[in-house]
Amino acid sequence: MKTFRQFLEAAGDPIKPAQVISLNDPEVQRNLRNAMVQAPPKPTKPVDRVGKFVGRMIRNTLLSPQ
Repeated sequence: MKTFRQFLEAAGDPIKPAQVISLNDPEVQRNLRNAMVQAPPKPTKPVDRVGKFVGRMIRNTLLSPQ
């Protein structure tokens, strides 16, 4: 089993320290914070369970063969 580093070296693309993004950079920190902000949840209407049940009973009663 190869390690990730051995895999990249075998693929001919070794990782160099200059290619790694430093997490101490203030701009990188700001981008990370902006990426972590979640959208506020959308308000949902409460479900009218009784109304849905009554409507289902009416539809089933009116459309059922007798």
